[in-house]
Amino acid sequence: MKRLIVSTFSALALIVGFTGCITTYRHTQVMSNQTGATVVAVYARDAGTVNWGNARNVTARRNAHGIIRNADGSIAFWDRVNVSSGAEIVLFQYPGHSQTPGSMQNQDIRIIDNNGMMYTRLNVPITFTTARYPGMGSRQVLNRSEPIIFTAQDRHPILTMSNNTGFPIDISAPVSTRVAHGASVMWISPELSPNQNINVTYRIGEVQFDESVLLADQNATVTLTRRPPALIIQNNTGFPVDINAPAIGIIAPGASTLWLSTAPGPAQNIRVAYNVGRMQNAKEVTIGDADVTVSLTTRPPQVTIVNNTGGIIHTVLLRTSGTYIWSGQNMLNIMLNDDGTLADGFTERTILNGDRFSFWMGNVIGIGAGAFDIRVDDVHHIGFLISNVSAQGDNITLTFTQGNRT
Repeated sequence: MKRLIVSTFSALALIVGFTGCITTYRHTQVMSNQTGATVVAVYARDAGTVNWGNARNVTARRNAHGIIRNADGSIAFWDRVNVSSGAEIVLFQYPGHSQTPGSMQNQDIRIIDNNGMMYTRLNVPITFTTARYPGMGSRQVLNRSEPIIFTAQDRHPILTMSNNTGFPIDISAPVSTRVAHGASVMWISPELSPNQNINVTYRIGEVQFDESVLLADQNATVTLTRRPPALIIQNNTGFPVDINAPAIGIIAPGASTLWLSTAPGPAQNIRVAYNVGRMQNAKEVTIGDADVTVSLTTRPPQVTIVNNTGGIIHTVLLRTSGTYIWSGQNMLNIMLNDDGTLADGFTERTILNGDRFSFWMGNVIGIGAGAFDIRVDDVHHIGFLISNVSAQGDNITLTFTQGNRT
């Protein structure tokens, strides 16, 4: 019985000794990040193929019991591992019992940094660092390969598109986005093909423009300036102008605004409708292939009424010449703001015989910039009329006498 026990322990010692002498090898190829940015994704493919596959900078997720696995033993979760600038990551590795690693086809390798920049190296030879593990935790490096180094020189060329048209644009190629005036958008070439001709397509309204840009190994910038012909509306009236067509907005005295013809086609007739105060006016202009400037000069005149009727005037009414309906706005009753424009409310005035009363046509409601009729009534409801008065000029003086009696 004693001999059997000794023999058993001798056999166990032999097995343990034999197992402890098993040597394994690990063959690794390292990638070094020298781009100056943090790498968030690493991809590889056999050189010349098209499918990049899944990211390679991943590690199996662990918990307190080790790697988390599915019921079939496969790894349940993979976590992405970022590679800081200056750091390295094992890109390819082969453990085994052979000192000589298997051959591996050249690889295309692509990385993406945390700014979205893309870097690619093509047809990279894979050479392994081989380490020997003879057991008991020891490690011997038998040969050391150079890391695959990525620098800023490996970054894909970037095309920057700057909008200097003066208006928002809609780019449809090579990206699809809206770019405000003065802003820029970048596009990263997906491949490293040298001397690429990139077509930049953008629209303003319904008008499309195309620009061709040569994108070589370096970055390129294209400044987009082409736009449809514009109508420049210049306010030379001396008063604020309220534009109703073709655009809507207020132009200060001496200022201008620019309206684009966003519909493609030949020359267009454009109607510029505007108000100076309450007076309505319009001007026709033709716009073709080049910018056109229209100067707005027509402004409401100052009208002065001289009462030589022999009576007291208490009503002043106006209408557009050729019509039959008076405006209903008694100019003697209007109230004005400090800037001379119409205010809410009313007051009561009269014009004594021999006196004068002035008002600005810009405060008359419903009268255009053409000819107008003006009627005054005295306190006895006797009317006096002057017809077809031109609303042009700066100052108009109208003297009412008994000869104007209706």
